[in-house]
Amino acid sequence: MKKERFYQLIILTLILINGLLVFRMFGGKERHPHPFDGPRNQIIERLHFTPAQVKKYDLLIREHQKGIRGEEAILIQTKNELYSNLDGPYNDSIILQINQIQQNIEQIHLKHFKDIEQLCTSDQKVYFKELQKEIAQLFTRRMKPKRP
Repeated sequence: MKKERFYQLIILTLILINGLLVFRMFGGKERHPHPFDGPRNQIIERLHFTPAQVKKYDLLIREHQKGIRGEEAILIQTKNELYSNLDGPYNDSIILQINQIQQNIEQIHLKHFKDIEQLCTSDQKVYFKELQKEIAQLFTRRMKPKRP
């Protein structure tokens, strides 16, 4: 009898936990937007993109993210190689490789912004010129405040 009661308690606990998880996923508080939706939405709004331009812009974003992820994966591997052998004889050449990867990342970013400019109509290019002044701040990852 005690075993049966124990199993009932476990099953009830699991059902409650699952219920809470479902509630958190689909109900309750409003979900926070993805951290990088902000720049996307701000650019769409500030450049006054049409729905057709938004579709093209979303494709550009996917292409950009794919390129960046690839370079970041290589960067992590290269840094792991560097830090796994601190006294290695080839550390200088590994650092040069890291510099090249960082340069590739910046070139991918630059191409992305040029592609965004190409999406713009002549009227929108005026807004793009204004946006250019703030692009670095717009895409800088915000640091979370440190906990005391």
